[in-house]
Amino acid sequence: MHICYLAHSSSSHTRKWTSYMLGRGYRVTVLSLTDAPVECSRFVHLRSALGKMAGLPFLVERARREIAADPPDILHAHYSRSNGLIGALTGFHPFVLSVWGTDIYQVPRQSPWWRAATKYVCAKADHVCATSENLASETRRYCPDKQIVITPFGIDCARFSPAPNAGAHEFVFGTVKSLDYRYGVDTLIRAFAVASREWRWPTAPRLLIVGRGPHESGLRRLAKEAAVPHAIEFRGYVEHCRVPEVLREMDVFISVSVVNESFGVSALEASACGLPVIASRVPGFVETVQDNLTGIIVAPGDVAETAAAMLRLAADDGLRHSYGAAGRRWVEARYDWRHNAVIMEDLYARILRSCALSC
Repeated sequence: MHICYLAHSSSSHTRKWTSYMLGRGYRVTVLSLTDAPVECSRFVHLRSALGKMAGLPFLVERARREIAADPPDILHAHYSRSNGLIGALTGFHPFVLSVWGTDIYQVPRQSPWWRAATKYVCAKADHVCATSENLASETRRYCPDKQIVITPFGIDCARFSPAPNAGAHEFVFGTVKSLDYRYGVDTLIRAFAVASREWRWPTAPRLLIVGRGPHESGLRRLAKEAAVPHAIEFRGYVEHCRVPEVLREMDVFISVSVVNESFGVSALEASACGLPVIASRVPGFVETVQDNLTGIIVAPGDVAETAAAMLRLAADDGLRHSYGAAGRRWVEARYDWRHNAVIMEDLYARILRSCALSC
C-alpha cells in the first residue's frame, strides 16, 4: 500500500501516523506546507512565494504533479482548511479527509466563503474522519450524508507513563498548552493565586506552565499582579518528545479552556502519566475526562470552582492517586495509540478492497 499524506510535517500527529504506517511496511509520501523533517518514504515541501491562499492554484498544481509522478493508493489530507482544500482541488481519489478541530469549530464561521469551502472539501472526500464524537457531530453540518469515522489521535502509553514514586517533594500544579486566553491559562493563574492564599500545608505550591503563545507577556503580567510570580514557572516551549518528562514533574494537570477542544489529547497524555486532571466543561474534555473518576470537570472561566478543585486534590492523597490510576486504565482501554491506529489502517484496507471490487 502507498499512502500519500497531505499534512503538516511539523505536527507530532503527522509524525505518529507516518511512523506507524512505515512500521507496518507501507510506502508513505508526505506533501507538506511546512519544511520540518519527518520520517517517510518520500517528502515534498509544497510552497508558494505568494503565501498559502494567494498561491493556492500553484500549490494545487504542484500537488497534482507530485501525485502524478508517484501515484499513491490513497490520498489522505489532515486539516480541511489548508491540506484538505488542496487535496480536494487535486481531484484525486480515493480521498480521505481528517478534520482536527479549529478547521470545523472556527474556520467555517469566519466568512461565507470559508463555510462554502468547508462544505466543498467535505463533499469531495470519499471518507471523513474526526478525532472525537463531538467533532464528528459538528462536521455533519457540512456533510450530513456521510458516515464519519472516529479516529482519536491516541496516546503512546509506553512513552506516556507514570513516574516512579520519588517520595516527598513540593506540590506542583501544571499545564501544557498554548499561551492563549482561549485556553484559559489566565483562569488557571487566577485560580492558583486563590488556592495559594488558602493553602494549609507547610510546603508552598508551584505552578508549572509549559508552552508559548500570543498572550505570554499578558499572562506574565497577570502572574505579577496576582502576587504569585515567584511560584509560577513559565517553562516555554517543549518538544513533544519531552512532554512525558515534564508531566512527571506534576502532581495535578489542569487544562481549563474556554473554547471547544476537538479532542482532549493533553488531558489524556496527563492521565496516561497517572495524573488527576482538572478540565473545563467543553466538548473535547467532557469526552476524555471522566468527572469524579479520572479528574474534576469545572465550568469554563470559573476561577473559584477551579481553585476549589485544586485545593480538593491537594488535600486528599488517596483521591489523587485514585483518579490518576483510573485515568491510566481509561487511556489504556480506549485511547492507546496502537489500537487507534488500527482503526485507520482498517479504513485504508476497506477502501482498497472497495476499489478492487469496482475495477
